[in-house]
Amino acid sequence: MFYSEKPHPTEFVPVGFFQYILAKEEDTMNIAADFKRKMMTVFGEEGEKWLSFLPALVERYTEKWQLNIEGPVDNLSYNYVVKARDLEQRPLILKFGIPGLDVTREIHAVEIYGGERFAKLVAFDEADGVLLLERLEPGNMLSEVKDEEAVILQYIDVWKAIRKPANPSFLTIYQWFNGLDEYTKRYPKEDGPISGKLVAQARHYVKEIQTTSAGDELLHGDLHHYNILYDQKYGWCAIDPKGIVGDVYFDFVPFLFNELRSQSILKQRVESICILLRVNKKRLLKASIALLILQTCWAVEDEGNWREMLTTIQWLEDLLNE
Repeated sequence: MFYSEKPHPTEFVPVGFFQYILAKEEDTMNIAADFKRKMMTVFGEEGEKWLSFLPALVERYTEKWQLNIEGPVDNLSYNYVVKARDLEQRPLILKFGIPGLDVTREIHAVEIYGGERFAKLVAFDEADGVLLLERLEPGNMLSEVKDEEAVILQYIDVWKAIRKPANPSFLTIYQWFNGLDEYTKRYPKEDGPISGKLVAQARHYVKEIQTTSAGDELLHGDLHHYNILYDQKYGWCAIDPKGIVGDVYFDFVPFLFNELRSQSILKQRVESICILLRVNKKRLLKASIALLILQTCWAVEDEGNWREMLTTIQWLEDLLNE
């Protein structure tokens, strides 16, 4: 699976409701072991501390917003997400993240999208990293559609529908690439799984994309098969934005590599996007190689499937050299 932006471990300072529950013993809420493991791997001690507060936090916002919790979603990533209903039986999503800049940017991005082909923000508490969102129903993911051509067309339709101008308060995608420096510091002798040549190539392509850019836009940052859901009223809609700005070519990358089963499918996606959106193929491939090299560095750090990602990078190189 394609890595979106790597969450930023930060010194966890309890704020808002967390100040209230510092002394509260951990509840018996059943949180999946693999989710706990992931949060502690990425966030370390801060993640462990947040997990200990999570049951009380869920209880607090269930009471505050008068919700009935139906249970967690199946595909938890770096946030704890549960299905809920309010007193009017409206289907909702209650989402908890470690408070910090990542959650803040997501909240602000969802506000900007304003429910236009996007899950609408109902309420939030920035200090505690909590969002209450409308639930898209029935909520089938784009990954459930098996016709690749149909998938590409629906993706493009959603991508076009959520275009917004850049907001100077957001992080730029170019700042993500500081992760390349972190990787080289970790492997100063270039003895890591990702070669120094690949890291240098990523830096070169990023610079090229930035210097030839027509200007930044607000990017979703993680628009792919699992973040495009079907709603019976609104059709296919997006969820879970990263809240970043940058060249639009980077925004296509998550879709290219999710649910990727073969090089031929990658080629089909690249060519379709280039034709239907009048995108420069070589420029798209360079942006994709650069971002995927960064994601692969992150995958090495998090013990993810970086070998498969290296294979995909080679597929991209093949397409670039055609």
